[in-house]
Amino acid sequence: MIDRVLKGVCRRSPVVSRLAWRTVDVSVITSSGRTGTQFLAWMLRQVGVHSVHEPSPDLFNESVAKHRHDENVVGGIRRKRPPSFELLRDGKYVESNWNLITLLDEADEVFGGAKISFIVRNFYDYVESALNKSPDGSGDMFFYGQNDHRSRLTATDFGEMSEKEWENLHRAEKIAWWWTT
Repeated sequence: MIDRVLKGVCRRSPVVSRLAWRTVDVSVITSSGRTGTQFLAWMLRQVGVHSVHEPSPDLFNESVAKHRHDENVVGGIRRKRPPSFELLRDGKYVESNWNLITLLDEADEVFGGAKISFIVRNFYDYVESALNKSPDGSGDMFFYGQNDHRSRLTATDFGEMSEKEWENLHRAEKIAWWWTT
């Protein structure tokens, strides 16, 4: 009951949310993806740290909204990450989430001075892994593929090339671009 009340108050009040998060030691682990952060989150949980990997909602939409529509997404992140009673009691929170790579300033504002770690994987290993990743285990390759169900950020969102140029890139080139972002 107290957790539901706390989350409700934090969702409605940015001030209360900001103050609550400042009582928690927050660490954010981010990367371009495919770097083992899921395993890292699992390992931290084994030693009693409140650690989550890409919690739902995963903030993908906030990342796109920030870059594609120039939206201020701090409020959206704050509503989707209200501190819980458990977090306030334990005093430590680690989130590994590749979607935060483009939201580091906003994460810092929401979490009040979070420690941020960025993991880099070898470029060639990353591209090979991303090319072979099948998100749902079906064998379909979604990441920047024809059947990608997400409207991912592209070089056109950053003014680096035209939509036509982007569409003419091979999927491996699009994945390589994402690694460099």
